[in-house]
Amino acid sequence: MPGPVPAFVELPPVAAADVPAVLAAVAHATRAGLAGVVLRDAPVAGPPASPRGVDPSVLAGRLAATPGIGVVVAASSGGHAPYNLARRVASLARLTGGSAGLLLRDGGVDAVTRAAGGAADPASAFAEYADLLRALWASFPHDALVGDVRGGRLADTARLAPARFEGRTYRVAGALNVPLDPAERPVLLADAHAAVVADAVVVRGATDPAGDGPARLVAVDAGAARAVADAVAAAAGDAVLLTTSGGAGAHVDLLERVVPALLEAGAVAAVDATTTLRERLAARALAGARP
Repeated sequence: MPGPVPAFVELPPVAAADVPAVLAAVAHATRAGLAGVVLRDAPVAGPPASPRGVDPSVLAGRLAATPGIGVVVAASSGGHAPYNLARRVASLARLTGGSAGLLLRDGGVDAVTRAAGGAADPASAFAEYADLLRALWASFPHDALVGDVRGGRLADTARLAPARFEGRTYRVAGALNVPLDPAERPVLLADAHAAVVADAVVVRGATDPAGDGPARLVAVDAGAARAVADAVAAAAGDAVLLTTSGGAGAHVDLLERVVPALLEAGAVAAVDATTTLRERLAARALAGARP
């Protein structure tokens, strides 16, 4: 690797009582140069009484008030109808000025789509979901926003680009109600095995280095922080995703102590707070925004 790469921190579901401490720790690390956080979601299936923490998109909304924050929300296709998820992530992208992303996981087809008669096709449903998200994020260009209060006109409908998506599983006709500039559109991430649908992938464990393709966010245990450069180079990474086990206390320590130390030592690169998430990943595939 020619030099240090930006660092992200992965956070597990956060209990409501721990939110203030996590918000403060993320703000501290962001001021030091952290590129962003990846907010893991709880499993869709599981015992009803199991602790699930604050919904990642809700926590992300709180984090969006942090100047310079980059935030990625993880979500399963089986837990969210695509229109609803697209709208929530688009809102985050607008709040952060283009520093938001979605880590989409293949969890099958959501209950809303099934109830509406969507015929689940496992071979194509996940790719359809990803394509539909991109179509929705492009459906309300910022230059279509009019905001004429007296005239009662929100948008120039001639400039809208309704999704008009007709797939084997998903069908959506309309546009989102969140205007986005092309540079603000969310980055779509996936696990490495689903690279074909993603702008960027999360790489965990041994894997063959990539040539041209999506950006690679390489997961590294923060306990092996000294090996960050080697791990990123071995996986041809564009950024590093620092992980740790334990509860909120361990993650607060990672954000408040470990991340600033890595940045100060030059083991990872500090980011410019004015850049978008797409620019922070700085990948070959992200040189220009997708249409």
